Amino acid sequence: MITDTACFHCQQAVEKMLKAFLINHDIEFGRTHSIEYLIKLCSKVDKEFEKLYEITEGLTEYAVDVRYPEEFYIPSIEEAKEAFDAATKVKEFVLRKLKIDERDLK
Repeated sequence: MITDTACFHCQQAVEKMLKAFLINHDIEFGRTHSIEYLIKLCSKVDKEFEKLYEITEGLTEYAVDVRYPEEFYIPSIEEAKEAFDAATKVKEFVLRKLKIDERDLK
């Protein structure tokens, strides 16, 4: 299965989208993979980001746990689908907040 790789890249996509928002607002975030921490920082600019806590619950673990597991763990197909759905929702949300039309990115 490649679900571990899929989940890792979904986490990375969410992390990078949140960091893009923070960079756009000149907010420093240091070295972190914590989705929760990044959402907290984004929420200081726009409270609507708080709704992302529920959508992204559990994604942070895919940043490190899947790459360096203490015990061999492969996320299920359902977990990978949930991670992909979360990444898609965050992407759409952040692009809207940044007033970027996704079609302009292609």
